[in-house]
Amino acid sequence: MTMRWLGLPNQDLERRPRPASCKIEHSSHMHTPSQQILLAKAHGIIHVLAVGVSEYHKNSGFRVLKVCSNDAVQVADAFRDVQQLNAAKDSITTLTSKSAVENRPTHGAMLRELHQVANQAGADDRILFYFSGHGIRVNDEFYFVPED
Repeated sequence: MTMRWLGLPNQDLERRPRPASCKIEHSSHMHTPSQQILLAKAHGIIHVLAVGVSEYHKNSGFRVLKVCSNDAVQVADAFRDVQQLNAAKDSITTLTSKSAVENRPTHGAMLRELHQVANQAGADDRILFYFSGHGIRVNDEFYFVPED
């Protein structure tokens, strides 16, 4: 089984430098409680907010994107399924255009969830914000475009 780090295509985990306390194994292997504690100490828990905006209001000027919602779901699923990524299942949030109204990727929902993730994270934890959707550049500043 080949596992890849996000952002580093074609480089499998077995060849990637890592701390001595971190052992990469097939996801079918279940870690003992002491191994899980070692993973958490080595890397901290990762909190994930995966956002996929596939649909925009008709008058927004942004076209529909077919795969963005699915991309966000797949990223969240990867962090749920691959134990070595060290994400607590209750610290993974997904906002997509296919979600129920309260979990759609609006400006307010994205800010609410970012604040919640930041408040949950400890000093040694990591936060991953994944966004798939349109972006816009205004005067050399780049912005994510939420659904609304």
